[in-house]
Amino acid sequence: MYIAANGDAYVGFRAGAYRDPMDDEGTYTLPPDKISDLTCYDFVFDSRQTLWASSYSTLHLHERRGENWIEHVDGPRELYYDWNGTDKYVIHHVEALPDDRILISTQATGGLGIWDGTKWEGYPIPGIPFSGVGRFVVAPDRSIWMGTGNGLAIFRPTEPFEPEPDPEPEPSPAPIAWVPDGDT
Repeated sequence: MYIAANGDAYVGFRAGAYRDPMDDEGTYTLPPDKISDLTCYDFVFDSRQTLWASSYSTLHLHERRGENWIEHVDGPRELYYDWNGTDKYVIHHVEALPDDRILISTQATGGLGIWDGTKWEGYPIPGIPFSGVGRFVVAPDRSIWMGTGNGLAIFRPTEPFEPEPDPEPEPSPAPIAWVPDGDT
């Protein structure tokens, strides 16, 4: 479930993904609007108001453009797992970073992936066998705290999420390098 800035609720069920619009009195009208047949785990809007979802149906990241959903099939290679005879990433949690890159966790391989709109960067957790990241939180100091099947893992970026303002816009942001916070 996700609550948008305007109060609308986005909820995923086995029957699909729904938007429950908030009315002027602060309540929700029924029935909700069905926005997809996808079964979704998680939703988030980026600053451009693009809706992103992690899907239980397809196990991939989805981006909503207008009324259409774009499925990002090829994910971060470093986080691929043999899922029923197919090597692929298996998404779980999704978050939008301040610069509109999309941060994901995966269900099978411990680590994080970042989608910048053109390519993936994958950051597996070193030394952890099969163990996905159920949830993660980006802390105020920009560290990322992750709940895994093997306990808590903390990553601290060596570069900030938000690039310093430049007088000239750069074509693409630099990738983030991750350093593990001690033994996991």
